[in-house]
Amino acid sequence: LNLNTLSHDEIENCHLRCCRYALGVSKKAPTVGISGETGRYPIAIEAVINAAKYWHRLQNMDETSLAHKAYTEMKRMHIEDVWSTAVESLILKANVSRDQSQYQIIKTIKSVFYRINI
Repeated sequence: LNLNTLSHDEIENCHLRCCRYALGVSKKAPTVGISGETGRYPIAIEAVINAAKYWHRLQNMDETSLAHKAYTEMKRMHIEDVWSTAVESLILKANVSRDQSQYQIIKTIKSVFYRINI
């Protein structure tokens, strides 16, 4: 199984099937009921939150580190369609300032996502 070839929907469907199995409900049980019963949100939300955490860590990383240098070079080259651009636009949409703590940024992003998803 190559995870790189799986689409977002296939991963979410697999997650939902696992939750259905764990609860012992049928295929026809409503998705919202399964999500509510398990307290789980879509995996995509966790992926975005983890990307935001990494973005924040890169922002505050020592400038001599290889990861920070690679990030700075990527920004200098104005590469479009990269994860950091998506995270930065999400942070702007969530009205979060860049100099807030990682905890505050993640808390705000989670509240926006969970409010939208519910």
